[in-house]
Amino acid sequence: MTAQLKRMDAIEVLLCDADGNLFPSEEPAFDASAKVTNQLMQTLGSERRFRAQELRLATAGQNFRTTATDLAAAEGHTLTDDQLERWVLEEKRQVSAHLGRVLRPDPEVVRPLARLKPEHALATVSSSASSRVDVCLEATGLAGLFPPDRRYSAEDSLPVPTSKPDPAVYLHAAQSLQVGRYRALAIEDSVPGAQSAVAAGLPTLGNVMFVALSERPARTAALTRVGVAGVISSWRELEELLATRRAGGLACASAHQRCEHSRHASDVAQLPAAASQSPSTLGHPFGGAVARRGHPAGDRLGAARAEDPVGNQPRAP
Repeated sequence: MTAQLKRMDAIEVLLCDADGNLFPSEEPAFDASAKVTNQLMQTLGSERRFRAQELRLATAGQNFRTTATDLAAAEGHTLTDDQLERWVLEEKRQVSAHLGRVLRPDPEVVRPLARLKPEHALATVSSSASSRVDVCLEATGLAGLFPPDRRYSAEDSLPVPTSKPDPAVYLHAAQSLQVGRYRALAIEDSVPGAQSAVAAGLPTLGNVMFVALSERPARTAALTRVGVAGVISSWRELEELLATRRAGGLACASAHQRCEHSRHASDVAQLPAAASQSPSTLGHPFGGAVARRGHPAGDRLGAARAEDPVGNQPRAP
């Protein structure tokens, strides 16, 4: 973990995925989403039906817009823009209402984040619609920690809705917050989400707090393969990690201050624009492969891990 996050004392912004990361919304969300998905499959003339667990495992990290488009394509159909929008709105309505009823505040999330907030700006970066994230934050007592202007949605915040694993939503969040890549840390529970953050050139941690115990070894391995710096199993772990790093960083802060100030401006300028993305190919959950927009920032991550932004050797953990 230290190679990629050796300057954790410089981190100012925590970019948090929402579903399955800040709250255990994925399972109840898929209970509601599966009903809408199966209605869609019936409309398409397909006999295929999804159980909530099956749909969750096949589409984790994607939004319903992407899922509906992919499922229709797999059945040989293309949804018109109007048709797709109607299905997206219906799924959003049913899922948001269900989550608002079943989610509750979790002290193991609220308390560590509340303690982190004085030293770190908190932002959400989600594939889900803004309205759904808003409902979940209210239901879980987190709304006050994540201001509305720091909630970024791949569905609503971009000129064109673009789901993870595309890095567009992370690039947009970093540019909006004017934060350089060494001063922001992404926290993700899903593989597509981690791919999105890593491809945006951001240091990234996996979080398996809400992953079922039986799935944790496989999820941890998968997150590691796509480039996360490490995997935590609670927000308290992140709090302790940042506190340890910050204590170490304060001892040498004065020696780095001038260098870091100029580096920050350089980092912001180097963040790639989402509009410049080039095509890449990623695995498709329903078989085969589909073209998705990638980003050259992903190719630079290996170098970024080994690079010391202030020219010092990595400190021991």
